[in-house]
Amino acid sequence: SYLGRVNYSLNNKYLFTLTGRVDGSSRFGENNKYAFFPSGSFAWRLSEEKFLSDSKTINNLKLRTSVGVTGNQEIAVYQSLARLGVNRYTINGEPLVGISPNGIANPDLRWERTTQFNVGLDFSLFSGRLNLTTDFYKKVTDDLLLEVQLPRSSGFSTALQNIGSVENQGIEFAIDATLLNGPLFWSIGFNAAYNKNEVTDLGQEERRLIDPGFNLFKGQAVSALIEGEPIGNFIGYENAGIFSTQEEIDNSAQTGAQIGARRYVDQNGDGRINDDDRTVIGK
Repeated sequence: SYLGRVNYSLNNKYLFTLTGRVDGSSRFGENNKYAFFPSGSFAWRLSEEKFLSDSKTINNLKLRTSVGVTGNQEIAVYQSLARLGVNRYTINGEPLVGISPNGIANPDLRWERTTQFNVGLDFSLFSGRLNLTTDFYKKVTDDLLLEVQLPRSSGFSTALQNIGSVENQGIEFAIDATLLNGPLFWSIGFNAAYNKNEVTDLGQEERRLIDPGFNLFKGQAVSALIEGEPIGNFIGYENAGIFSTQEEIDNSAQTGAQIGARRYVDQNGDGRINDDDRTVIGK
């Protein structure tokens, strides 16, 4: 890694920071081992301006903004290379060991990149006894490092590639106050945050089902990545009440159900309830 930073302060009111870094990782393809990640920030201390410098109430008032790019390399080693694996066979009753390809090469595998923009305000009153800070941010992650399904004819089932994009934006707020400051010290604080998350691009996939691996749900996906929806959507059958009469059962897509059983919505109208009828039921 190589890192450079420049800080500049003008009249202790206008603060500038520029940062640039270059990171290299052997986990990526030979064409993309290195990447450049810049960032910059600006802060304006309004409390140092003439119209506030003599205020006995406002001790600090600072408006700040920043934008920057960071990278993610958290993948297993050798994922960009063609890999060999050991396989065991039995031929004519004799155990044999062989070596075969078990990973496809991707020399263009590159860093996952996150760009974040932030605007914030810091506010301090009454000699620092009341402090408030708030931030708005928008964060976009591109070139997600995801496993992509491959045609079986390729000899492989999946390959690690850079596809997709995720967006997060939200606001954070915090306030704290010192009510007593002496032999008896008493302070209180409150904070709140809101985040909106959205999958904005999944490459050529419409959605990706996720199997959590829990024994209770083994083999059945309970959530899905869907373009235009947040990460963490739960999928399942939409409940439409229960069957009260045999006539309701006979006129439904669940003709084998019993009175008192749950009634599910036939999402595609094909007269059957199966995996194709599972839809987003929460997040």
